[in-house]
Amino acid sequence: MINTITFDGERTSVSSSGNTEWFKFTITTTREITTRSAKMIGEVHGMGGQDFSCQEEKIGDKYVYNCKATCYCD
Repeated sequence: MINTITFDGERTSVSSSGNTEWFKFTITTTREITTRSAKMIGEVHGMGGQDFSCQEEKIGDKYVYNCKATCYCD
């Protein structure tokens, strides 16, 4: 099976105390993946967190996952 995955993400904010970070990222694939897989890909790129959400849409022959994560660091 061939699947091309593109990842584009950024840290959108950090709290003044530095213990909370917010991330958003987009994953584009040629094959459908699960939300759990999208979360794991975000974690691999340092954008994991305790709160996670992801919206999936199909655009042509691509699957696009728009995700957000919040990391609470102690």
